[in-house]
Amino acid sequence: MAKKNLPNIPIYIGDWERDCNVLSLEAEAAWMRIVFKLWTKGKQNAIKIPAKALQNLWRCSDEKMTEIIQELTYNEICPISTGDGFVEFTCRRFVKENELSEIRSDAAKSSKSSSKSKAKPKQKQSKNEQNADNENDNESDFVSKKKNYAEFVFLKVDEYEKFVAEHGEAFIKKCITKLNDYKESSGKKYKSDAAAIRTWVIDEIKKVDKSTILPKSTNYQKMEV
Repeated sequence: MAKKNLPNIPIYIGDWERDCNVLSLEAEAAWMRIVFKLWTKGKQNAIKIPAKALQNLWRCSDEKMTEIIQELTYNEICPISTGDGFVEFTCRRFVKENELSEIRSDAAKSSKSSSKSKAKPKQKQSKNEQNADNENDNESDFVSKKKNYAEFVFLKVDEYEKFVAEHGEAFIKKCITKLNDYKESSGKKYKSDAAAIRTWVIDEIKKVDKSTILPKSTNYQKMEV
């Protein structure tokens, strides 16, 4: 039973005619059968065939087989070696193409391996950068989000920390209490409680603290010398 779905084979017409125009029709057909055989074996470079099997492939006598082999050898169509009842044919084009294919395959593997080795650190770096960005975003959100420091007083974390750094935490807590009491009693609202503290509350607390520190009256006693 004949094989089905055999792969197609590319024929380089120019090369084929240049090489095989010197051959008899018998020898040209015989060489084509060898090329087909090499192709169906997976485009292998060479094939070693028993002499009897070669006769069957070419459908010829032993004498005719010898004539065809001599014709192919004389016209340098392909390297042929005989011995121990076998005939070996090598296709120079397949040798060249297979070597080129192997070189390309090795180059592709090398390139792919190099790309992977470069991509991994880059991917790791990208992931670290993304995590850093997320951390920065989270930190930024935390800093910029207003926090309730009293019932009616809202400050950003960085605003509160800046006040503490400039005036001390105890003093700023007094300012917050002052502003909270004022907003509760007056019902007034500020777009920015930090601006209100900076504009007038700090000065008010400083006045109160100053008046508390200074004595209302001062009595001096003369010291005897």
